[in-house]
Amino acid sequence: MKKKIHLLLCMWGLLGTVSGQNVMYVDPFIGTQGTGHTFPGPSLPFGIVQPGPDCNSTSWDYTSGYQYADSTLLGFSQTHLSGTGIGELGDVLLLPFADNEKKGILKKHTEKASAGYYSVEKADGVKAELTCTHRVAFHRYTFPSANASLLLDFQHGIRFLTDSLVLHSDIQIKDKHTITGYCHTKNWVERKYFFVIKFDTPFSSMEQLPLQAKENAPRYVAQFKLKSKHPQLKVKVALSTTGMKGAEKNLQQELPHWDFEAVRKQASDQWSRYLDKIQIETDERRKRIFYNCMYHLLLQPSNIADVDGRYRGVDDQVSCAEHKAYFSTLSNWDIYRAAFPLLQFIAPEVIDPIVRSMIVHHQKAGFLPIWTAWGKDNYCMIGNHAIPMIVSAYQNGFSGFNPEEAFAAIQETSTTPHIHSDWDTYRKYGYYPFDLVKDESVSKASKTDTTTGAWPSWLRNSRRRRSAKNSIKEPVFMKICSTVTPSSSGERIRKGNGEPISIRSRPRLR
Repeated sequence: MKKKIHLLLCMWGLLGTVSGQNVMYVDPFIGTQGTGHTFPGPSLPFGIVQPGPDCNSTSWDYTSGYQYADSTLLGFSQTHLSGTGIGELGDVLLLPFADNEKKGILKKHTEKASAGYYSVEKADGVKAELTCTHRVAFHRYTFPSANASLLLDFQHGIRFLTDSLVLHSDIQIKDKHTITGYCHTKNWVERKYFFVIKFDTPFSSMEQLPLQAKENAPRYVAQFKLKSKHPQLKVKVALSTTGMKGAEKNLQQELPHWDFEAVRKQASDQWSRYLDKIQIETDERRKRIFYNCMYHLLLQPSNIADVDGRYRGVDDQVSCAEHKAYFSTLSNWDIYRAAFPLLQFIAPEVIDPIVRSMIVHHQKAGFLPIWTAWGKDNYCMIGNHAIPMIVSAYQNGFSGFNPEEAFAAIQETSTTPHIHSDWDTYRKYGYYPFDLVKDESVSKASKTDTTTGAWPSWLRNSRRRRSAKNSIKEPVFMKICSTVTPSSSGERIRKGNGEPISIRSRPRLR
C-alpha cells in the first residue's frame, strides 16, 4: 500500500503545473470569523510556533485568540491552536506601540496574510510583520519615529475556565538584547514552555509593570531608540518544551541571522512543497477552497522536539526522540477518520514519527494519547482513536515503528481502565449504562460512542488476528446489538438494570 501511495504522489507531481503556484490560493483569514476558530498568523507545516494577533484571550469565539471582524489588539503571541473548541497556548505576548492611547487598535483594511506571513498596520502608525521557522517566531516592526515602545506580557495566554493561568515563572533579562525565561501554566493542559527573546537593537530602558491579582508572571515595557531614517525593530522568539538551553539551540540552528525576507521566502517555499503535491483542475474559487483546506490540515500535529530531538513528554520528563521527532497537538478524535489517512498520502514522512510518539506516550502514561497539546493530554472527547490511527498505518505498510510495542499499547489501552474508558463497568454490563456513567453518560451509552468505542475495538482484534505472536486471554468486544437498539423515535440507550430508553437522533444529512 505504501508503494502505491508513493506512486500516486509521483503521478500527481508529473501531472502538476508550475511549482509554487498553489501557495497563492492560501488565505489564512478563511475560518477566522465566527466559530471557525482558525488564526491568520504564519506557521510551518507541523511547526511548533504560530505567531499571530490576539484580539481577546477568553470565550468560545476566541479559542484561537482572533476574530476577523474585531479591530481590538492585545498583542502578538507566539503559539496558537487551529480549529479547536477550547482555548490554549497564546504564549509570550508582544505589543509594539508608538502611542499609548491607540496601541491596541488595528487598521483592519491593512491586514495581509499568506502562507508563512502576516502583516498589519495599527492605529498608532506601527506596522507589524510576522514570519517564522519551525521553532522560532520572527517579528519586524516599523515605527513612525525613532522612539519605539514594546510591551512584553508573560502572563498572557488564551484561557479556558481559569482566571490565573500561570502557576510559576522565571524571567531573566540577560542583557539589552536578550530576555530568557519559562512559564509553568495550567489551563486545558498543565505544561511548561521556555523561551529566548532577541532584539536586533538594544533597549534603552525596561520598566516592570505592577502585578495584578492572581498573576504570577511579569509584564515589561521596553523603550528603544531606533535609527531615525529607518525606524525598524526586529525581534526573534525561540521556544522549547525542554529548557532555556533548548530554546537557545533552536534559535542558533534555525535562525542565526536577521534576514526577515529570507525567512519569509523559506516559509512560503516549504508550504509550496506540500501544496504542490496535489493538483486539481477547477475554477479559481474552488482552488482557493481546496488549498486552504489542505493548508489547515498541515498546520497540526506539531513536532515539539528541539533541533537535537529532546522534548518534554506526558510524564513531565525530558527525553530524546528517535529521529528527532515527537508529535503532539494530536486531536485524535477529530483526525482519525479523514485527516490522518490523507496525511499518509501527502506527508508519509510524518506517519511513523506520529505512531512512535503515541507508543512512547503509552509507555509513560499507561494508555495511548487521547488529545495532546505540547506533550500533555487534556483527555478531551470519548474513546481512544490512537488505535485506528496505528492500525491504519500498520495495514497501509508503514513499518518505522515496533508492531509488538504498538499492539501492547492497543491491548492495554483497550483493557485497563483509565480516564474516559471505564472498562470494568463495560465488562460487567457489556455496555455503558447511561445512569451509572458520570461523565458524558448519554454519549458513551448511545450509538455515537458505541461506534466510537467499537471501531477501535474491532481494529484491535483485527490486528490481533494478524499477529500469531500475540493473544488476549480476555478480549473486550463491544456488544453493539445489546447496547443500542432501533427505535421509531431515534435510538435506545440502556440503564444499569437493562431498561432501554429512547433518545432522539439528529436528522441525517443527505
